[in-house]
Amino acid sequence: MAIVDGLITLAEARASLGWATGQTADDADLEKYIEAATPVIENITGPVLVKTRIYTVDGGRPAVVLPVRFTSVTSITVDGGAYTNFTTDASAGVVMAGSTTAPDVFGYGIQNVVVTVSVGTATVPANIKLATRELVRHWWQQGRQANIPAFGEAPPDNSVPMGFAVPKRVMELLQPSPRVAGFA
Repeated sequence: MAIVDGLITLAEARASLGWATGQTADDADLEKYIEAATPVIENITGPVLVKTRIYTVDGGRPAVVLPVRFTSVTSITVDGGAYTNFTTDASAGVVMAGSTTAPDVFGYGIQNVVVTVSVGTATVPANIKLATRELVRHWWQQGRQANIPAFGEAPPDNSVPMGFAVPKRVMELLQPSPRVAGFA
C-alpha cells in the first residue's frame, strides 16, 4: 500500500519512531496510521491537503458560509446554470452574491446552489507535519503497550470533541493553525 492522503511521508513517520533505515517490516501498518492521522488533523485545523470540495446549499441568501477556508472558487451553479457574479472572502470561507458595490442574492430554492472550491496548501506547514508525526508516534506506541495510569493518578485526558485520542502536545502544536470559526 502506498500513502495516498498523508500529511507526512513514511520516512518521516519512521524517523519519529526512531527506526533504523532498513527497518521496513511494519511499513504497511505504519502507512495505515499515517492515512488515519490525516483526517483527524484536518478535523482540527481544516483542510491541509490540496483537494476540490463541493458544497450544496439553499439559495435565497446574499452569502454562502462554507465550513472551510478555501484558496479559490472553481465554480458556482444556481439551478444548474453557471453563476459568475460573486465575490469571496476565502480566509473566512464566505462567498457573496454580487459585488461589493452591487450586492445580490443567490437564486431562491432548496439545495439549488452548488459551490465548488479548492482547499488546502501546496506545502504542509511545519507545525502540522510535526503534530502529525507526534500523533502517529503516539498511536503506534499506544497500540503496542498497556495504557495504565501510575498508582493514584487519573488517566490522562487525551480526547477532543470528535472522540479520537489526540494528546495535548499535538493540540498545542496545531494551535497556530486553527480551523475557520464556526457558528453556534
